Amino acid sequence: MWAVQRRRERATLVVALLVCCAGGRMEVECGEKLYTKSFFSPVFETSPGNVFDRFQNVEFPEGHLAVRSFTADMFDADTGQPISLSELYLHHWLLLKFAVKKGFKELLSSAPLAARNSTRRYGSHYLHNHMERMAFRPEAQPLQGPLKGRQVCHEDEGPQSDHAFGTGAESRHTKLIFPAPYGVVTGDKSEYEEGYEEAWYLNVHSIDLRGVVDPRGCFECACHLYNVTVDYDGFPLPDGYKGGLRCCYHLTNCALKPGVQDKPRRVQMKYTISWVEYDDSVRPLRCFVLDATDTRASVDDTPDCKAEYDIPKCTDGTAHEECIHTLKSVEGLPKGGDLIFAFLHQHSGGLGGRVFNEAGEKLCESLPIYGQGNEAGNEAGFVVGMSPCYPKPGSVKIRTMEALRVESDYSSVVSRTGVMGNMKVYVADTVTEELDPLAGRDIEQVVNSVE
Repeated sequence: MWAVQRRRERATLVVALLVCCAGGRMEVECGEKLYTKSFFSPVFETSPGNVFDRFQNVEFPEGHLAVRSFTADMFDADTGQPISLSELYLHHWLLLKFAVKKGFKELLSSAPLAARNSTRRYGSHYLHNHMERMAFRPEAQPLQGPLKGRQVCHEDEGPQSDHAFGTGAESRHTKLIFPAPYGVVTGDKSEYEEGYEEAWYLNVHSIDLRGVVDPRGCFECACHLYNVTVDYDGFPLPDGYKGGLRCCYHLTNCALKPGVQDKPRRVQMKYTISWVEYDDSVRPLRCFVLDATDTRASVDDTPDCKAEYDIPKCTDGTAHEECIHTLKSVEGLPKGGDLIFAFLHQHSGGLGGRVFNEAGEKLCESLPIYGQGNEAGNEAGFVVGMSPCYPKPGSVKIRTMEALRVESDYSSVVSRTGVMGNMKVYVADTVTEELDPLAGRDIEQVVNSVE
């Protein structure tokens, strides 16, 4: 009778908690309260051929919490309908956490432009030193400095961010889901110096493909289609640079077919987050980006990541199934642990990628999902999703600065520019298993088990 009553009480509790609250909901999962809420980025306007690439201050759940899932998609702000990749290509998006001086978060909420003529190395800035691309008032001095330890490809001690959330065109079918008790922890006030607070900035890099002369050339950022000779900072393009991020920056335009009319569209990103309140049961996740473009020969060398690369066309007469271009790199995690979740970011033409440990054993593989139709989420010829890698928790361990081999495969039936091969991995501290009571074990066995 008592058990029946407890089941009734639990059922009543679950029903009571499945309520809408300020646009969100809360439910009980395995004894913990799981909150879910959708947020919207500021609306921006785009026209045929336009490139949008700005940072915008956006909402994020407040408090000390652990994110369990994250999904994102682009929508028409007026109709509420998802937008097809064949009309608005999502090159990439990044949601980044920074420590900002109190009182400046609202001041910086009007989508600041990238800072021109900043002295920086072009290439890996999209993955690491993002704040160099934002136009803060000089007197604001809003950054406290690095929030986290050094990232895989970071070469300097400039401001860093936590970039646990971000993908690209594959967003619709690439859900970031972290199994309990793991989660990406945010809102920890101990991370911030006195006088600073947490702020979130969303970078959406989209290309309006309506009416363009060459859709693939536009989303691969072929320079001749954008009619540019300098990058966003005003520096001349390097000799031989045919396409990539340096040519499709904010407010550039891809070539249109004759007679195409300007048809502005208001768009925004919708992102949905599920989280739990942080407590000692949460296993925090650390996120690292392994970049196939890193040219260093050893993990002991200085990182040399380019973020993007080109694919040369395979030799004429080669069978299509043999036209595969593979790029490899050697990388190491600044802090190792148990591999919990991973997925690859690639562009159209991608065939997937893998990560191997120092012993040559495959740890993870992520493969692209290609659309087969015309509707949003199933666009033929586009990567609409990437398969995730979910090792059994505790089964795959990565040592600190272990030499990992990263591979990224692309079809080389045609040449391509500005592609990426980034494996995003999430690791947690390894939990040391408790030993059996000493009295019940062989003393020699215990001594010999010590490394």
